[in-house]
Amino acid sequence: MRPASLFALVFLALLQASTVHAADGTTSDEHEAAALEVLSLIGIDEGVQPMMARMRDTTVAQIAALDVAEGEEQIAAPYLDRIAGIIEDTLSWERLRADFVAAYTEKFSEDELRTLATFFRSPVGAKYLANVTELNRLAMEIVRAKALAAAPEIRVITEELQAALPADPAT
Repeated sequence: MRPASLFALVFLALLQASTVHAADGTTSDEHEAAALEVLSLIGIDEGVQPMMARMRDTTVAQIAALDVAEGEEQIAAPYLDRIAGIIEDTLSWERLRADFVAAYTEKFSEDELRTLATFFRSPVGAKYLANVTELNRLAMEIVRAKALAAAPEIRVITEELQAALPADPAT
C-alpha cells in the first residue's frame, strides 16, 4: 500500500520557491482535480481507512479498559459503538477530502501539482512513494540515536550550570 503521509511531499515542498493562487484564495476545478490526483498517487485516500480503524480500535479499547467493569460490557457496548461511529464519520475520506484538497491547492499551484503527479507516476517517484514510510522511520531512528548520544554531554553541562548558579536565587 502507498503511504498515507504528508511527509511524502516534504522534500518536494522545500524545492518549491513559490506558489501561485487566485487573489481571493479560490481554486479552479482543474486545480482541485490536480490536487486530488496527487493525493490519490501518494495514497492519502487509501491510507485514511487503516488510520481511522487504528484510532477507533485504540480509542474504544482505552475507554473500555478504563471505564467498564467486568460484566458491564453489554451496557457499554452501544456507547462504544457510538464513539466508534463518530470516529469513522469524522475521519472518513469523504469528510477529509475537501480539507486535504484545500491544503494542497494552497501550497501548490495547479502546474506544480501536475508536475508532482508526473513525478509520482515516474519510476523514481513510484520508488520514492514505496520507500517514504521506511525512510521516515529511519529518519526518526537516526534523530533519536543522535539525541540519545548527546544526552550525557547535555546532562554534564546542565549540572555545571546548576553548580554555577547561586544556591539561593535571592542572592
